[in-house]
Amino acid sequence: MTTRFRNYIFVILLIVILSISACGGGNSPGQELESQNNSIFESEINVVSATGKVVPETWVTISSPSAGIVVDLPIAENQIVNEGETLLKLSGSEQISALVSGAKLELLQAEQVLSDFLEIAPIVTAQAQQKLADSKNILNTAELTLDYLINGAKQSTIDQAEANKILRQDQLEKAQENFEKYEDRPKDDLVRANLQSLLGQAQADYDNALRYYNNLISNSNAIELAQGEADLALAQAGVNLAQIEYNKVANGPDKDTLILLEARIENAKAQLNAAQTALEDLSLTAPFSGTVSHLYIHQNEWVNPSQPILVIGDLVNLQIETTDLNEIDVSFIEIGQKATVIFDALKDVEVSAMVVDISSKASLGTGVNYKVTLALDEIPTGLFWDMTAFIDININ
Repeated sequence: MTTRFRNYIFVILLIVILSISACGGGNSPGQELESQNNSIFESEINVVSATGKVVPETWVTISSPSAGIVVDLPIAENQIVNEGETLLKLSGSEQISALVSGAKLELLQAEQVLSDFLEIAPIVTAQAQQKLADSKNILNTAELTLDYLINGAKQSTIDQAEANKILRQDQLEKAQENFEKYEDRPKDDLVRANLQSLLGQAQADYDNALRYYNNLISNSNAIELAQGEADLALAQAGVNLAQIEYNKVANGPDKDTLILLEARIENAKAQLNAAQTALEDLSLTAPFSGTVSHLYIHQNEWVNPSQPILVIGDLVNLQIETTDLNEIDVSFIEIGQKATVIFDALKDVEVSAMVVDISSKASLGTGVNYKVTLALDEIPTGLFWDMTAFIDININ
């Protein structure tokens, strides 16, 4: 019972005691009143009474994370659903499915580009090393050519230049054959681009060897001398550039390119996850097994994000929550205390219960009241959500 009701009973009893004391003998009225008062107080604090309501142990109001038209609503109020069962589907799945497919394709392409990059990384390093060596050979040739233009060429130098020309021509023909096998691939294909680069380098090497040989077998003049000096300067610049390119890949794949390719994959994964989540949000499923207690929407109705869709509760496991337990009475309550519960709607039904939770903050509303939750030892037949309950909690 509430504190107000106990005070009312105390006043009635006090009046009765005073009446009896005035008519009878024995102890003085003051002594009798003090004795009765102590007895009443001791008996009253054995029980704390409150009003409550029946609630499911687990319940939730489900909202829509997305906007759309309800195209499938396979449930109805008071229907029992199982965990994971579809509650409704919204329109827009075709468009988002296309986004999912596009994101999957982008992820596959990004992973393939990275795989190709890592696969040819050793080849790229070897090519850079070879290019550096070739650049140094070109520099050496330019130095020899200029020396010949100034001092004249020896026969042994001419023979060596001719042999080098023949070797470079053979390398050019092989590079052309290798490139032709992949020439029909897209221009951004890494293998095609790599072979095209090799072909270009082979062509340049052959042109340099041919020019060097021709310079050796011809008489030099002022123009050829100027050309020789220019070739030497260009060859030196080529060595410097080849050295820079080799330094980038000497210890493995180019780090800047690797970071860019890995970032592309991560972005593709994020896009795919976002599209898949958006697709999943169009189909709501039951978070646990329970009963659809209220349905706010209908078939073909438009719903907005965060709009309540339905209420689902576990009506198999019902419990009691107090609604008017004041701040004085709650101080006597502890977890594990036993209680007795009766219901307005169920005559002659009395159920034992136990305190399982005490709110640490007062409930919103009039007065300072705290919510105490009690687990029922049994669920009586005919008990429904939000029925009124009266609770007596034994506090001793």
